[in-house]
Amino acid sequence: MRPLDLTTVYATFAAGGVQHRTHFVTEVSDDAGNQLYRVTESTTSAFDPDIAVSREISSRITGVLKENTACPGAVCHATHYQDATGLKSHAWATGYTDRLAITVLVTTPAPAAPEVKATIEAAGLPQSIWQAFAATA
Repeated sequence: MRPLDLTTVYATFAAGGVQHRTHFVTEVSDDAGNQLYRVTESTTSAFDPDIAVSREISSRITGVLKENTACPGAVCHATHYQDATGLKSHAWATGYTDRLAITVLVTTPAPAAPEVKATIEAAGLPQSIWQAFAATA
């Protein structure tokens, strides 16, 4: 599973069971501030056609997920990818609050020294960044 996939799932829970079409860019403007592009929102009820039922299902899932998380008051999990040498070269933390889904990805440029790659996860950098951002958002 890619971080984007999990972020999309978490965004659905954060939105109370309303699924939004995944996108990276929401708006593009030129130097003068003229809008060149704006995403067209596309939403559907994720779990049941009745939005109230979908919201209740989402709330129950969130309650269970919050019991097993490293982020107080939110749902978040940290993970990593290993490169061909078995060293951790990418690490991320992804999760959501009651208002938004957040993913922090930290990666090393290639080639990176083994100690740099190992430090990414050992330091808990993605989770620390995630928690700091979620606290201020």
